[in-house]
Amino acid sequence: MTDQQKKEIQNVVKIVDDLAAGQPAPNDLGATWVREDFLKAQGNKEYVPYTVSLDPSKVAGSNVALYWRAVAKS
Repeated sequence: MTDQQKKEIQNVVKIVDDLAAGQPAPNDLGATWVREDFLKAQGNKEYVPYTVSLDPSKVAGSNVALYWRAVAKS
């Protein structure tokens, strides 16, 4: 992993930490939530595959990093 990639990861984690603290969310890539599906599994578990769409005109390169954190609303 390059230093640039490490810095990018640190920036993404900071943005998510700021969101968890109540800061407004930037949407530099024009991300929109498309859909989710709830799938029951064994052991009283549930899986939620989801689809998110990005505006390709706002992606500056050929790679995109995604960091998603799920937390309880309460």
